Amino acid sequence: MNVVGESRRDDGRQTNPSPTQMPRHRKRRSAAERGVFRKGLAAMAAAVLGLTGAMAVQGPAVAVTDEDPEFRLNKADLDFILRQIQISESHAAGNPLLCESPSDTSWTCVPDPKLAYGLRTVDGSYNNLMPNQSTYGAAGEKFPRLAPPLFREADPVAPGAPNTSYDDINNLVVDAEPRMISNLIVDQTVENPAAMEMMSTVEGSYAFDHDNDPATPDRVFIPNVSPDVGLSAPFTGWFTLFGQFFDHGLDLVGKGGSGSIMVPLQPDDELYVEGSNTNFMMMSRATNLPGPDGIPGNGDDVQDSINRTTPFIDQNQTYTSQASHQAFIREYDVVGGRPVNTGKLMNGDDVNSDGVRDGLATWADIKEQAATVLGIALDDMDVNEVPLLKTDPYGHFIPGPNGFPQLVISDTQAIEGNPAAPVDATQAMGAGVAFLDDIAHDAVPNTANTHNEELLAAHFITGDGRGNENIGLTAVHHVFHSEHNRLVDHVDVLLAQIGTTDPGFVAPLARPGPRLGLWRAPVPGRPVRHRDAVPAPRLRGVRAHHLAEHRRRPTQRVAVPRRHQPGHQRRVRPRGLPLRALDADR
Repeated sequence: MNVVGESRRDDGRQTNPSPTQMPRHRKRRSAAERGVFRKGLAAMAAAVLGLTGAMAVQGPAVAVTDEDPEFRLNKADLDFILRQIQISESHAAGNPLLCESPSDTSWTCVPDPKLAYGLRTVDGSYNNLMPNQSTYGAAGEKFPRLAPPLFREADPVAPGAPNTSYDDINNLVVDAEPRMISNLIVDQTVENPAAMEMMSTVEGSYAFDHDNDPATPDRVFIPNVSPDVGLSAPFTGWFTLFGQFFDHGLDLVGKGGSGSIMVPLQPDDELYVEGSNTNFMMMSRATNLPGPDGIPGNGDDVQDSINRTTPFIDQNQTYTSQASHQAFIREYDVVGGRPVNTGKLMNGDDVNSDGVRDGLATWADIKEQAATVLGIALDDMDVNEVPLLKTDPYGHFIPGPNGFPQLVISDTQAIEGNPAAPVDATQAMGAGVAFLDDIAHDAVPNTANTHNEELLAAHFITGDGRGNENIGLTAVHHVFHSEHNRLVDHVDVLLAQIGTTDPGFVAPLARPGPRLGLWRAPVPGRPVRHRDAVPAPRLRGVRAHHLAEHRRRPTQRVAVPRRHQPGHQRRVRPRGLPLRALDADR
């Protein structure tokens, strides 16, 4: 099996290989491999499935889920979701995703491009099966423009100097307006005409002296209002936090290498310090695309940017937008000396000593599992770019001869993990995405290892690298993470119940794969990873993951605006593959 060597048409069928195209390895799986795939029914349902509430917490937290959830699956739900999983299994095995005939009822392909059948690929490709539209809405594509760009002039660097301009490629831009606009929006004082007008129209509003200082303007309190004249609950701070989480699922723009923006502070700004020479903020401009010479930073760059996430509302904040990334954040147990996907997303430490690992995993947890279970030694520098694994499009690593993940070293070379002597991940090619996009300043890793390693190790790892921006955002990530894992356990319970009355329904799922086996069993020396004791048998593996995932990110067969072109700016350590090459498929 080569790492590079075949490509795909827009209908998912293979075409002749091209040395300039990214790797697509797809082969038909053996009976043993198909048995392993059957292990994931419960988790695929979890990711296809629902939401619950949680409270913001600081530091590690126990899994927060509804003890008596209103949403429950039944046998018909599992049967339908299983059919979607079978389509994805066939696709991952190298078969066409789009059926040749619209009357095909084999459940190994999608009969019609408009049908919401199958499962979403991690990077969003093949969501649209119309001709020449397979990358619509996929990660790693160029942001579309609905109108011609207008790069306006900004402020001068110094009085009397020419104005800087956003039209200048890779240069400094001085612009005070972003901070002024931001301050105006959040200014709830009597000096803000907009706030005063709102206070006059919203019952219960009032002004108050917040600091007993007559020199500062009084603040204005405006009660939350319902968006529909009292029919719904009013907006709260949780709405704002969820809004940030939601936005992170739509786009992520690379920054750096294209100049900076200096934002001068005005004298009435709360951060302004009289007499200081640092009354300004600095921001990196969005990373431009290389120009005709193909080399970024040469003066001919194109002022367009790549969206590094899928723009669909598909829970990529939880499940990532890149297959190798997802493979690292899944939870694995060791069965028969090999890693087996439990169907869950990896939890963190057991913080309340109940024998159950809780909440979001940290960078330390990810590194520990990678080394001891997957046989891969992650370095702190790897937070800047996920090492590339051989995967299929649905986030499953393709095991080597010994059953462990394989790091992609070059277009034709891969090296298998080994827990006895973990393989150095720094030799791998890069997946083009980061584990962490926001890191505490002292914890930003460097090759001299002078960063705060303990602080970096405490960062939570989520499907989106911005999960540590603020504790409220982390709490929202915690909700969706916990709900996926709850649904895995829920499906286990449901299958046990169905098995008592209809063993024939469960039997096809219970066929053990000769390589790894199917049912979950306690692993000596490893913490229990599920909250409730559930009678065996329990479904495990990729089907378990996808059952949970399907409830929460169902397939959408819709025409969407084109988001990006292939290509990606490397962050710290270039490893050489474009983003679309990241699913080193079978």
